Formats: sequence, C-alpha cells, structure tokens
Amino acid sequence: LNNKIGNEGIAQLSAGMKSNTILIDLNITSNCINSDGAAAIADMIKANHTLNKLNVTGNELKDEGAKLIFLALCENASLEMLEIGFCKLADNSGKHVAKMLESNKSLKELHLSVNNIGDGGCIEICTSLCKNDALEDIDFAFTHLTSLSGDSIAAMLLANKKLTHVDLNCNRLGKDAAIKIAKSLKANSNLLTIFIDDNEICDEGVKEIACTLETNKSLIELWLKDNNITHIGARFVAEGLSKNTTITSINIRDNSIGKQGKEMLDKICLARPVLKIECEAY
Repeated sequence: LNNKIGNEGIAQLSAGMKSNTILIDLNITSNCINSDGAAAIADMIKANHTLNKLNVTGNELKDEGAKLIFLALCENASLEMLEIGFCKLADNSGKHVAKMLESNKSLKELHLSVNNIGDGGCIEICTSLCKNDALEDIDFAFTHLTSLSGDSIAAMLLANKKLTHVDLNCNRLGKDAAIKIAKSLKANSNLLTIFIDDNEICDEGVKEIACTLETNKSLIELWLKDNNITHIGARFVAEGLSKNTTITSINIRDNSIGKQGKEMLDKICLARPVLKIECEAY
C-alpha cells in the first residue's frame, strides 16, 4: 500500500505470487504501477489460484493495462473481488470489463469508481451484467455517467438476479434516469442496497423511487444524499415508507427538505423504530 514499488517491484512480486498458496488478499494501492506493470499483474492472476481479493486502486494502469487484467480474469476462477478505482480508465475499458463478465464465474465484487468509464462503458458493462450470474456488487461511483446510462442500468436491474449492491454515487444521471431505474426496482427482488447520492434526481426522480418502496420487498438500504430534494420529495419518501416494512436505512442528508420534510420523516421513524433515516437537524 503506497510504497512506490513501481513496475520492477510488481514484476518481482508477481513472480513470487505465481507459486503462492497462502496469501488470499493483496493490496497494491498507489504504487506507481503503469500499463507496463499491469502485464505482471495479469500474469499473476493467470497463474495464482489462491488469491481472492486484489486492490490495484490508484495506479496509472489506463485502458491498456486494464485490458490485460480483465483478459487475465477470463482465465481465473479464484479471484472474488477486484478494486480498480482511480486508475485512469476511459470508456474503452467498458468492452473489456464486459467481455470478462461474460466468461468469469468467480468475481463477486467489482469496484470501478473514479474512472472515466462514461456512458459508453457503462452501457457495455450493464449489457453483459444482464447475463452474468456471479457478480453481487458493482461500483460505478464517480464514473461520469449521465442520463444516457439510464436505460442500460434499468435493463440490468430487470434482468440480473444476482446483484445485491449497486453504487451509482456522484454521477449526473438526472431525474429521467432515476425514474427508469426506480421502475426497474419495482420488479427486482434481489437488490439489497442502492446508492444514488449526488445525481441531480430532484423531487421528480425521488417521487418514482418512493413509489418503488411501496412494492419492493428486498431493499434494506437507500442513499439519496445531495440530490436537490425538497420537503415535497421528503413527503413522497415518507408516503412510500409508510407502506414498506423491509427497508431499514435511508440517507437523505445534504438536501433541502427543511423542518417540514424532517418532521414527516420523523413520524415514520416513530412508527418504525428499526428504521434509521439520516437527515439534517432543523
């Protein structure tokens, strides 16, 4: 972790890891590894059958390096979690992730946050996830998504029966995409948590999400922070929660629900002591 081992260091580490049968968790975050060093990581992934968690966050792998890693994962049956955030990936990496998801049956968590995956990359990944039955956790936070990703995310939530956590925080999906996603959640019975902080969904978007709470029986945690939601949106949420018995945690901080909105949500909490709603005190 943050030791600046560079390409030479990762090459030596990779050579040793090929015969490793003990280490299961490797964190090489922020170690000045670029696309050349990614080749050594890929070789390690192909040869090692013990490692199940790998964190390469904060290295300048770019699309060329990421491609090698995702291709290696097509031949790997042991890795369960990959964190590859903040690695300067662009939308071209989307097709390599998608191809990997078509063949890999072991990966359960994929963290792509703080990369420029964009709508093009997201669409390819979501299309592949419609058929993937292994991945449980996908992280798209800070990946430059807009409303153009809405249809693909919604289709993924309708078709995928394995995902339990989706992180869409800090993008620009907007209210139209939020409405599409919410409609898909009405028919989804496997997702447990969804994070949609800072996505400009406003009261219109949260209205549809609140309607989802009336029928969805699987969601237990929902994040809606920093979405320009007013007391009107808070009322929608309160109404949805009044008909929901499964969700236990909602984060609606950093909005503009005001004293009126908070009072409506507080009443729901009084009726359901197990429910935790995070919002500002007024």
